[in-house]
Amino acid sequence: MSKVLLSFSLALATVVVPAISSTAQTLIHTGNAYLDHPLSSGAKTFSAFASVAKKPSALTILPTFDASITDDPNAADIEAAINAAITQLETHIVTPTTVKIMFVNVNNGLGGSATFYNNVPYSQYRTDMKKVQALSDNDRKALKTLPAGVSNPVDGTPTVRLTLPLLRAVGEAALGDLGVDVDSTIFLNVPITNI
Repeated sequence: MSKVLLSFSLALATVVVPAISSTAQTLIHTGNAYLDHPLSSGAKTFSAFASVAKKPSALTILPTFDASITDDPNAADIEAAINAAITQLETHIVTPTTVKIMFVNVNNGLGGSATFYNNVPYSQYRTDMKKVQALSDNDRKALKTLPAGVSNPVDGTPTVRLTLPLLRAVGEAALGDLGVDVDSTIFLNVPITNI
């Protein structure tokens, strides 16, 4: 089976663009994302996963494929490669959460991602993390290193910026639901992958 490199969180650059609503929510564009690439109304959700053995997981990634992928002559291979990568990622997360991701094929650059986020007070984030029932060993280690107080230890501000799925995972359901169809869009330059 072919492999495709998917980066869900690694970023070379971050650009913040205005939100789709007048509230504090905004859209993060990470890497070399393409704002002007139209998402086709012909996008579909792919529900059949590639034939890869799947370990039990609390993470569920629901991929949606834009027409730029579904109309491609190699659509089945592209979707299978993405679903195989998703299956691998799902095995590493123990906190129950669902992530809705749109996949789009672009014709220039390496690709990128666009992810919705919201802010939450740092002190509330620490409190929320302590309440999460399914903490991994890494979560517990990280929580022990987070200092108490109101200031984010990374940038000194009183807030942390979390993606919608992370907000839902720590119990901030209202902040994690903007009423949008997807949590994130991943842009892939499929012709330069090994699919």
